[in-house]
Amino acid sequence: VDDGVTISVSGNHLVIPSEEDYRGEEVTLSEILIKSPSEHTIKGQHYPLELQFVHYADSSEVPVIASVFVEEGAENQ
Repeated sequence: VDDGVTISVSGNHLVIPSEEDYRGEEVTLSEILIKSPSEHTIKGQHYPLELQFVHYADSSEVPVIASVFVEEGAENQ
């Protein structure tokens, strides 16, 4: 879904995180949100692109959201 600000990709993918990160719980990747420019900042700086990965654990209705900030750089083969 593209609303002009965010592209949302929905699905039902199982992710098994490391034990240190999520106490060994299995979580479901619910959405990948692509935001340009970034919704959040680091030390006040926006980035050209932010990827947000929204997960839900079976034992909770509270989402776990991980963001990755992207900026243009040298080519990575």
